Amino acid sequence: MPLRFYWKRVGVFITFFAVILNVIFFWTDFRWTIPVFAISSYFMEHKMFTSFPTNVTDEIIMLLYLIGLGFIVFSKEKLESGELTAFKQKLFIKASFINTIFLVFSVLFIYGGSYIGVLVINLISQFIIYLFLFYFVHRNRREKPLVIP
Repeated sequence: MPLRFYWKRVGVFITFFAVILNVIFFWTDFRWTIPVFAISSYFMEHKMFTSFPTNVTDEIIMLLYLIGLGFIVFSKEKLESGELTAFKQKLFIKASFINTIFLVFSVLFIYGGSYIGVLVINLISQFIIYLFLFYFVHRNRREKPLVIP
């Protein structure tokens, strides 16, 4: 069930805020350490169902990206018809396919710590691919009819 158009604007604001926090985090090495509860944690030793202080800045930034991009992707357009909804669903499937190819390539050719980076990027890559496809193809679609097989 798609969200109202209002949530697209909220998503843009949250995503923009995440980008700003991301820049601050990398430029200043900002750290915010608070106690957190973990179901499972493996850093030096394996702990389960425990609480410990940790830097949560990167988790907060990723949550903001996920929530913001999720609002953008799952919100209706200002003027949305049944045809546009079906078009968006097809593009979402195509974005899933492209993201799967990206992951297969990563499993085959990227190793070690770099692979962990790929997994983090994968949290938002499907949303990014979908938005790129939607706005690029939808712009061309308005100019001339474009059929997505």
